[in-house]
Amino acid sequence: MHNVEKNIVFYDGNCLLCSRAIRVLLKLDKKKVLFFSPLQGKCIKSIENKHFIKNTDSILFWDGIELLHSSNALIAIIKAINFPKLMIGFIHLFPTRLLDSIYNFISRNRIRFFGKNKECFMIQGDEKKRFLE
Repeated sequence: MHNVEKNIVFYDGNCLLCSRAIRVLLKLDKKKVLFFSPLQGKCIKSIENKHFIKNTDSILFWDGIELLHSSNALIAIIKAINFPKLMIGFIHLFPTRLLDSIYNFISRNRIRFFGKNKECFMIQGDEKKRFLE
C-alpha cells in the first residue's frame, strides 16, 4: 500500500464537496500526516478485503488499526492534524448519534446540494506524494 500504513482519508472523487474538503485538509495539515485516496481507487481495495465497509457513501479514515466512517472519521481526522483541542472538546459534547445523523444527511444529499466535479481534482507539486491510487 505504497508504504503508507495509516492516516489515509478515503473520499468520493466525484463529489465537489469532498474535493473541496480535501483542499481544506491539505492547508490545515501543516505536519503533512494525512494521505488521501479516492473511494474509487485501488488503495481502498487492500483495506476493504480486511474490513467490512458498511457505508462507502461516507468519508473513511484508516488510522492503521481500524477503518472509521462518518462523524468518527471526521473526529479522527481533525485529531490527526492536531486541530485545536477546544474545538475537539466542543464536538465531543454532542452525542455520536446526532453527529452521525447530521453527517449522513449531508452525505446523502451532497451531490444534489453541491454538485459533481466537472473536471479532475488537480494535485499541485509536493501534494502528489500524499495522494494514493
